[in-house]
Amino acid sequence: MHRIDELLLAILDKGGSDLHISTDSKPIIRLHGDLVTLEDFPILTSADTEEFFSEILTDDQKSELDQERAVSFCYEMSFDQEEYRFRASVFEQRRGWDGAFRVIPLQIPSMEELNIPDSVKHFSDLQQGLVVVTGSSGCGKTTTLAAIINYMNENYNKHIITLEEPIEYIHSHKSSIIRQREINLHTPSYKDALMAAMREDPDVILIGEMVDADSIQFAMTAAETGHLVFSTLHTSSAARTIDRLIDSFPARQQAQVRIMLSESLKGVVSQQLLKKKDGKGRVAAFEILTGCVPLATIIRERRTFQIPSLIQTSKSLGMQSMDISLLNLYERGFISAETAFEAATDETMFESLVKK
Repeated sequence: MHRIDELLLAILDKGGSDLHISTDSKPIIRLHGDLVTLEDFPILTSADTEEFFSEILTDDQKSELDQERAVSFCYEMSFDQEEYRFRASVFEQRRGWDGAFRVIPLQIPSMEELNIPDSVKHFSDLQQGLVVVTGSSGCGKTTTLAAIINYMNENYNKHIITLEEPIEYIHSHKSSIIRQREINLHTPSYKDALMAAMREDPDVILIGEMVDADSIQFAMTAAETGHLVFSTLHTSSAARTIDRLIDSFPARQQAQVRIMLSESLKGVVSQQLLKKKDGKGRVAAFEILTGCVPLATIIRERRTFQIPSLIQTSKSLGMQSMDISLLNLYERGFISAETAFEAATDETMFESLVKK
């Protein structure tokens, strides 16, 4: 048992989601969205943190850490005949080596358990196109995608390839064939993995994150050539997602990119993770944009400012604004009026509720 395992068991015992290890600080966990210090543990020295990480890193990971001053990986540990997995990031900062570890549930949650709207499930019916899940870091994008892929794996006869950095949720063959490749472990880069994937007869490709113009270009090309592509971006709304995708390219290419995106984009799911009213866990709120002729026109004609209005008037197409999702969560008793107000796009919708 490694020294760090004791800290990881502590967050599992308390129901936390993340562990932060920092030099000159006691260990800190994220519990239901809040940072909580583990008071039963001592303040960690730089020697402590270096020992924690040197015990669990492979030689290749140590080499990457030495060259890049940061490394991301998945850490697995066994305790009491149970297996546990964590997404880990180790990096250098002013005081020494620090790390962040996130719990990865072994059981992939269903879309129903995650409160994902049915219109998102319909993206699984698509034969081709690009679907992007967006939101801030730690808002549950990876979990949402894992639930979608698991649903397809259970209900469709597909060949699914996932490209991740690192692999988080583990999928097994069910009704579909599913192959998972980790960047820097099974393939040198997203670019190499995407080029190879196009030659491997996939029906569905999951790209863990579109990190640059090259990966966005490959995603759109794959979507245009008969594949269903899922990926993520760190954007806060559907409109900003489209702008980010286009702005990733030089100005001289953006006109062509708009045409490609207008034809390939089939959906954007933007989400926030909010603290539950009872303080026991968190729940996601979703903005949903679905592909349609008006959306394609908006993208081609540079009118993304009209997307919020399109979402509001297209409920019949499965679209949903973030504010409607927040109102629904409030009315069902999941979140407080104050939480809804703080997360809202249009705060006036919730002012009267907060004043009650």
